[in-house]
Amino acid sequence: MGSLQSLQESLAANEISPIYCFVGEEPYLVEEARRHVLEVVLAGTEKDFNMDSFFASEVDPEKFVDAVETLPMMALRRVVVLKEIQMAKEKLLEAINKIMQNPVGSTTLIMTGGKVDRRKKIFRQLEENSFLWDLKRPYDNQIPEWIEYIARQQNLTVEPEARRLMAQMVGSNLHEIENELRKLSQYLGDANSSERQTVTVDHVMKVVSYARLDSVFDLTNAIGECDRAKADRKSTRLN
Repeated sequence: MGSLQSLQESLAANEISPIYCFVGEEPYLVEEARRHVLEVVLAGTEKDFNMDSFFASEVDPEKFVDAVETLPMMALRRVVVLKEIQMAKEKLLEAINKIMQNPVGSTTLIMTGGKVDRRKKIFRQLEENSFLWDLKRPYDNQIPEWIEYIARQQNLTVEPEARRLMAQMVGSNLHEIENELRKLSQYLGDANSSERQTVTVDHVMKVVSYARLDSVFDLTNAIGECDRAKADRKSTRLN
């Protein structure tokens, strides 16, 4: 799964970078990358004492630098998270640049954001130092794989036909897919125990919103590609 998989592999090998900058147009991937780093760096530590989080548009640069330079409490490392890096003003960018030139050994700096202008000097330098992770939105043919990946985090298994139907109905927005799988998890919590963790085509038809299908023809085609779906659900969901 692209750069996220590479990140997981490096963390599993205990290869922890002093600086991460996760950016991209898919918020789910950015958040997932941040979560993976936090789980590894702060494992077994008091998170409340060893993590600070700021928004780039609001934080005072001096306060930010102080947080990065603060020593961890009863732990080997601490974390500073800087959100919405694309909103950082010049003084904060200068502070980030100085930290990048001489990273603090006991602090992991995680910066996150949406689409950034990679022509800017700071992002070129982050990339040159292998600190920049531009997490690309997956292609449509990769979405069923991502559905299963996200489903596992909801303690679900999605049958192959259900994955394909869900991809057609929801589209490639992973954040929306996560929301729909959360709804399915809540729905199956009331089902009988034999079906509790397995998502079928019928479950998708009953629960998932039509975020992507624009017409009755799209819906008919989607149903037609999944033999187990019943045609009468089309009229039920459209009424």
